[in-house]
Amino acid sequence: MLNMEVLRILGPEAFLFYKGTDYRHRLYAHPEQRAMNDIDIYLPWGELPAAMKKLEAAGYPRKYGYYEAFSPGYYEVTVEIGDILVELHRSFAQRVRAAIDYDGLWSRRERFERDGASGYRMSPADAILAHAFSLSKDEFSSELSRFLDFYLLLQQYDDELVTCVARGKAWQIERSLFGALHITTTLFPGARTAAVSQAMNALLDPATRQYLADQVLPDPTTERSGWKTGRYIQLRRKFALMDRRWRRVGFVVYQIYSTVGGLLMEWRLRRKGLKIPSRAVVRAATVTPRWIREK
Repeated sequence: MLNMEVLRILGPEAFLFYKGTDYRHRLYAHPEQRAMNDIDIYLPWGELPAAMKKLEAAGYPRKYGYYEAFSPGYYEVTVEIGDILVELHRSFAQRVRAAIDYDGLWSRRERFERDGASGYRMSPADAILAHAFSLSKDEFSSELSRFLDFYLLLQQYDDELVTCVARGKAWQIERSLFGALHITTTLFPGARTAAVSQAMNALLDPATRQYLADQVLPDPTTERSGWKTGRYIQLRRKFALMDRRWRRVGFVVYQIYSTVGGLLMEWRLRRKGLKIPSRAVVRAATVTPRWIREK
């Protein structure tokens, strides 16, 4: 199993199973019921360089693609093991977007053993919040399977929602959490338990909740799963889903900085002889900029 190869190289103490690599053991009766396009893991920010050295020594060097990812401060790095992409996350997105307490998240990690796999994963409340934030990064235009994951998280851990609300406020991702709860309960009416309704009412103020529901969040009854809207709508939703106005400005500044820094790093790497995809190949693979279409 590919998970075992990652465990062998990095060691079980070095990272957390994240997204599908966690859910296939946490939420589903059998791992094969949760299909995955790639493998996602999370590790602390400062531990990424050491992890990349171990992977490179094992024959799995970094895979370069879109130019923003060349920036030394980018939040995820990709390697290829066989024909599978492994994404190493040192944060869930550009840090300017939210005030997520990654140190606290790491300290609350929990050990698990199931289906012949073992390692560490996020605490239940952190898993709910991380998934809500991930859906928000896609402006809630994600595939239905990702909302099913969230529904199953709520079914299993709705007693954690009081903690999620308090932590979501501290992390400044109230809009992300409200949006995830609103759309999931629209898709799966059975998810609207008393605990979920209480959590939704505890997030934001009534006017903001109404604004998000009526003018920002996609209507899953009319906008099909995984549908990519036009750039104007994507950007409008992206900025409206950030909790603080200054973060929207900071996000734009960060994008300019990271793109310029990434292009400079890419130029230096090419000068050193590193074989990376040509601009034409990358451009063809990323017709929509990564920061707009990120997964």
